Amino acid sequence: MAGLARSTFYYQQKVQQAVDKYAVLKTRIRSVFDEHKGRYGYRRITAAVRRAERTRSVVQTEAFLRDIVRDVTLPERMRLRAEGLLRHYPAPNYIWLAGKLEEHRRAELARLDEKHGPLPPVLGTWLAVEPMFCDGSNSEPAP
Repeated sequence: MAGLARSTFYYQQKVQQAVDKYAVLKTRIRSVFDEHKGRYGYRRITAAVRRAERTRSVVQTEAFLRDIVRDVTLPERMRLRAEGLLRHYPAPNYIWLAGKLEEHRRAELARLDEKHGPLPPVLGTWLAVEPMFCDGSNSEPAP
């Protein structure tokens, strides 16, 4: 025998078979870390992951509110409130445009990084959030 209590043996067996509930978050953190070539610390990684989560939650919440507005079995007051909240949500083309703009900025930073070597972190962050560095084609979407 291994010298373990029966309960300890079965507990360890159960723990080893358990699914990691943070697996998705770990892969997102790893992808942000790899995307920035290991230059991001925990604070910048946290900010990037939260930014992505906010975008994802805005899209999910909008779909949820649209379902509430369409559901005639709910009280009218609740449906009107959901409709009022929807007026303040960004349109899908604005969400899409924000994603494209962020993608464009990342690509531009990668080109700068390849051409001039690693950028100082402050300059890289500034270029990533400064709207002046986007081209004219990304100005405003059509209504």
